[in-house]
Amino acid sequence: MSAPQHPPPLQTSTQGTFFANSGAYTPLTPDHDHVESPSLTSGNALARFEFEKPAGDKAGTKILMVEWEDDDQTKHIPGQWSVSWEAKRAALLDSNAVDSRREGLHRLYFLLSVAERVPATVTLTLHPDNQEQENIVWRTHPLPAIFSPELGASARQAGKKGVLHTVWAKKRLQVLKHEIHHEEQHNPEGVALSMAIQERDWIESNFGVRTKPTGLKIATTSSAGSL
Repeated sequence: MSAPQHPPPLQTSTQGTFFANSGAYTPLTPDHDHVESPSLTSGNALARFEFEKPAGDKAGTKILMVEWEDDDQTKHIPGQWSVSWEAKRAALLDSNAVDSRREGLHRLYFLLSVAERVPATVTLTLHPDNQEQENIVWRTHPLPAIFSPELGASARQAGKKGVLHTVWAKKRLQVLKHEIHHEEQHNPEGVALSMAIQERDWIESNFGVRTKPTGLKIATTSSAGSL
């Protein structure tokens, strides 16, 4: 099967990797109940982007990483975090879904479409389960991802692209592995299986990484521990 030129539009995953051009956006409506953070940006949130422009006429790819850490207020509020920009909601995450490396840390990766520019501002909103509580809103401005030459070199040795691209690809392939297995067991003739296989093939072809065999841990360097 030949890999498609562009990634198929799949829905968001549970592992923090997303296609931001998947059509899974939900338009945001004005909400005047938000509690705005004191300043435009929050010290508890950051966003980094990485752009890869291949040789020739091939279209480049962009990865946006959004990371935030609960403060003394938000860590005690059960609910859902939404990540959005430019009137589009890109992802929803339960407030208790955290990065395994540190309690209270949330991290999501987005593959942006070729035509989509990196947003100037990313908005993070905590929607409490208790509807009597007001939403909490944080904002952050994406900046270019800058890594040490050693870390960038090791990432390119492992794949074809940069650090954020490689992390996104590895995580996404693991999600697709489970999706493909599920579809093969329950709906082998369905469109979902074909789309998942196409996406897997596209990632393996364009990112230079392979689906991890069951039971094998992804090797990382000590320098990559912060990703």
